[in-house]
Amino acid sequence: MEKIGSRIGGDAHDFRGRPLTIEKRMMFSRLKKYQIIATDRIHQFRKELERLSYAMGIPKPCVEQALEIYRQASKKVSGISVEAMAAAALYMACRMMKMPRPLDEFVRYTKASKKKVARCYRLLLQELNVKVPVSDPMLYVSRIAGQLKLSGEVVKTAIEILQKAKKARITAGKDPAGLAATALYIASIMHGENRPQKHFALAANIAPITLREQFAIIIKVVEKKLSNFEKVDEVNGKIYFVKVIGGEAVVEDRGSKPLLRIKITAEVGRVEGGHIVNRVVREYTITYGRYGRENTTKGIAYPSALAPGGREEDAERLVAVIKALTGREPRIGRNKMIICNRMHLESFRCFAEFANAIDKWLNQ
Repeated sequence: MEKIGSRIGGDAHDFRGRPLTIEKRMMFSRLKKYQIIATDRIHQFRKELERLSYAMGIPKPCVEQALEIYRQASKKVSGISVEAMAAAALYMACRMMKMPRPLDEFVRYTKASKKKVARCYRLLLQELNVKVPVSDPMLYVSRIAGQLKLSGEVVKTAIEILQKAKKARITAGKDPAGLAATALYIASIMHGENRPQKHFALAANIAPITLREQFAIIIKVVEKKLSNFEKVDEVNGKIYFVKVIGGEAVVEDRGSKPLLRIKITAEVGRVEGGHIVNRVVREYTITYGRYGRENTTKGIAYPSALAPGGREEDAERLVAVIKALTGREPRIGRNKMIICNRMHLESFRCFAEFANAIDKWLNQ
């Protein structure tokens, strides 16, 4: 690598050929030592930057910006480890170039602790007096969606959710990566591309509990209404028309394991030849509980043998209702018992009529 600056040392004479005094020779010796140290630190810093950028997939413009930050900072800041400085400078550069990454992600790839990197970043802000834009959650959406292989429709809906949340002024002070992950999680539920919460948390490098907390806040700006909800969906090769008339959710306290009952009144009919036939209006109840040693969340519903068409047709209608509302078909067990999981529950949470009771039950 090319050395920076002029070479100090060599011939112990001045420009007129006179020998240097002992004081001058000592001064130049010190300067030479400082030059070697400074050059070595730049070399170490560049190597650490290249290692970080390669491991994290950070583009070259951000690396060049981080180098410029270091050149300016090295004149004012000293005594900081190369690892902490490289992580802090690259974190700042990514934000300045509007390609932000969570600080925790940088910490994952460096030997420096999060506390040291954060302190170094604050020091850079103070000494360089630069304006770093506040991270916009929308800048994280594409990267997280790409990691989880979500569709363009989910990304579009997530951006709309973030816009609504920003308008409602509920995003202030929240982790932008966490907001983006939460919006994508809600959007994926709405489009039936459900993934476990932990996948979104991992992609955004946040704790799952952070996502759950932000979910409870953001969902309020996108809650839908059950009344007059209509959808056409396919179940078991047949097309069904579903119109939800109403519904509610109630919590029944039963000691340490309370139950959650979700009641849905819906009109369901088969679509044949462009017409809706065999319309049936019924109230269905899905009872959620916690089962086993691990308190697994599970919802169970029973079709009626007395309903039109018997238990089998009633089970198909109930599956059509659940799929229309959640985007996912439930599992069918013995005697046509309908089994819903936690992801179905998260989807039901998107409806205002169910939201409060579901929140209450989940927090018990």
